[in-house]
Amino acid sequence: QTQYLIVFQSVIPNVHCRRAIFYAADKAAFLRAFGGPTAGTIAGSMTPPGILGHDETLNPYPMGSGGTANVAKAKEELKLCGKPDGFSTKFAYSTPSVSSANTFKALQPALAKVGIKVTAATQAQKSYYTTFIGSPRNVKNQGLGIAIGGWGADFPTPVGFFQSIANGNAIVQTGNSNYPSLNDPVVNQILDNGPSGKSTEADWKKMDAQIMQNAVYDPMYRGKNLYYRNPRLTNITCDNAL
Repeated sequence: QTQYLIVFQSVIPNVHCRRAIFYAADKAAFLRAFGGPTAGTIAGSMTPPGILGHDETLNPYPMGSGGTANVAKAKEELKLCGKPDGFSTKFAYSTPSVSSANTFKALQPALAKVGIKVTAATQAQKSYYTTFIGSPRNVKNQGLGIAIGGWGADFPTPVGFFQSIANGNAIVQTGNSNYPSLNDPVVNQILDNGPSGKSTEADWKKMDAQIMQNAVYDPMYRGKNLYYRNPRLTNITCDNAL
């Protein structure tokens, strides 16, 4: 599973402003809020290990030492987006998640170091993914610039991981899993060709790189989850999704 920040292009349309968030968002602080190294490892791209197209060398937004904020690059991007002193936006997360609240508290001062001021926009978990960040209209109306999210593949394939979160044809008005409403023709075509086997490993790597260039999903860390089945148990089925 990949845990990430969603940066909404409908609210922050300038790609350089979004990239400034990528560089300023302290990944080490994010990981600490979720439990530190026992919870996962810092990520540089979206595709997790075990999924075709994973490239450990892909890291288009290099951070500071140990995954800390890259303040210098963030300030460069702010100049390129015409907001050298920063800007303000809302940061969405679900309640009553302690980890999400701690993440906001950790990233708020990190973003503020470069002038990006964020205020909390919270929603109960039962509707967070359906009608809050899962509604493109609500995202824009509420002015939600950033949100916390995460995704794991139902099936260990690139289509299984990316179809719902990155293909333009997956955008719906309620319960939308393509949270930033990404609709990139390069990404769409590679995903559309995936089920027929026309997309190669090189295509999947290209797609990951293209998603990263759009700066709408900022991968923060790869989750580590322990699943244990007692060897004395028989005649049962273990479902990792539960």
